[in-house]
Amino acid sequence: MKRLFAVTLILVMCLSLVACGAENEIIGTWRGEVSVLGDTSDMGQHYTYMIFNTDGTITQKMYADGAEYDSFEGVYTLTDGEVKITIADTEMTYSVELSGDKMILGYNGMTQTFERVTE
Repeated sequence: MKRLFAVTLILVMCLSLVACGAENEIIGTWRGEVSVLGDTSDMGQHYTYMIFNTDGTITQKMYADGAEYDSFEGVYTLTDGEVKITIADTEMTYSVELSGDKMILGYNGMTQTFERVTE
């Protein structure tokens, strides 16, 4: 009985670590380029940063022509391949695919690709 309890406890601890590890993959700063009606000819000047913090908060910074023009603060949760972001009482749920330093967010049939910023 003690062995069964010990094995069960070990499995629960391992699953907890796996779950935490999956959530930690999104933590950090991500940069995504913005296209206007599919035009990506001059996209180096239009981009957004999404900063996912360990405490469940998020900051989104928007840039146009290389200058920041807007910034938003909110909270996020990540579960089962989805990230739920709430900013200013507006909640949106995105599908999320992570592959190394690349993140793809999907919403309403559209996707945006982000790359992890490492400085």
